[in-house]
Amino acid sequence: MRLSGEFFEKLTARVLQVTGTGAGTVAGDGSIIEAAASRFQEIKAEALAELIVKQREKMAASEQEAGEEKRWETEKARHDLNRLLEAQQVLEERQQQRQARGKKGEVTINRQEPEAVIQP
Repeated sequence: MRLSGEFFEKLTARVLQVTGTGAGTVAGDGSIIEAAASRFQEIKAEALAELIVKQREKMAASEQEAGEEKRWETEKARHDLNRLLEAQQVLEERQQQRQARGKKGEVTINRQEPEAVIQP
């Protein structure tokens, strides 16, 4: 089903009326974003450990290449490695907390957003 311009205008006018705001304070761009805490973004400890090894190799390779233009690659690789190490630390803490509560099973984590969790 497609929304008409007329419908959108009436809906927007109604929202502005109900919220008591003006057209100057409302914006929308129609972006669609994927949630950080998506089950499709979650990885296990073994996969995270493999990513850390690969990132360390990538960082070592970029450090060996001389030149000012490669410095940004080294910095990005270092930043990415730090994020992965942070995710690994959070994952280990969550696993320990889970075991302390007497629960079994593996804990997964989002490597990009370690703070993100999946709510049941």
